[in-house]
Amino acid sequence: DVAREHILPWRDDPRLIGYYSDNEIGWWDAILFKATLEQAPTSGQRQRLIELLRQTYCNEWSALLRDFEPAPDLRDWEELERHGILLLRPGGRGIDVTRRFLTILAERYYSLVHGLVRKYDRRALLLGDRYPSFYYPEVVRVAARYVDAVSINLNASWNDGRCTRFLLESLHRLSGKPILVGEFYL
Repeated sequence: DVAREHILPWRDDPRLIGYYSDNEIGWWDAILFKATLEQAPTSGQRQRLIELLRQTYCNEWSALLRDFEPAPDLRDWEELERHGILLLRPGGRGIDVTRRFLTILAERYYSLVHGLVRKYDRRALLLGDRYPSFYYPEVVRVAARYVDAVSINLNASWNDGRCTRFLLESLHRLSGKPILVGEFYL
């Protein structure tokens, strides 16, 4: 409904180039991981995360504990399915799991946005979600399959207005797409 409401009035406007799906959505892997575990046990997103954890650690709670510190009241998989959070264990490899989960979330987000925009406008460009001067490679690789350009907002890194050159070059190499700087801040 939201896509239809926002797209149809503009769809045939010859001045329209394309659509941003969001602005600085913030693909923060550890925060999204934690926020997902804080959802109700009936949440499909939470259930997919727990399934990813079970697959990754072959249903071995002790293997999970090498990479994550559970909340004090969590003792096994069954309790985790009902409630509780996990925190990254220093020195562990849990960050790899959070990045894989980030990839799953990005796939769902970009495929959903692509399908909705294309349902109501097959002509306009999909301009991405304007990264906030930062991006995860996993997210960019997924986005590249669904957008026509990758967008980013840049905050200058130095007081003379320069930004790190590798930021845009790496973004282009990861995506193979044109890069659109939607906003520049100094």
